[in-house]
Amino acid sequence: MAGGGETARTTAHLSDALDEGYHEIERLFGQQGSRLAAKSHAAAINRIESVIIAEGIECDFRARRWFPVPSTR
Repeated sequence: MAGGGETARTTAHLSDALDEGYHEIERLFGQQGSRLAAKSHAAAINRIESVIIAEGIECDFRARRWFPVPSTR
């Protein structure tokens, strides 16, 4: 069965937001590295969307804008 196990229990969302944030990528790899990380994440999501469309895959894929919310921690 495709989509069983943990796959059936996830939101399966795709996001170009990184857990540590782009500020950490920039600290480690500079502004150029941070920009490259952002572009590569966006390109990967765009590629997934294009494959879904090209192959006529029936799924609930929807592109949505996200807005970062400050942490309350």
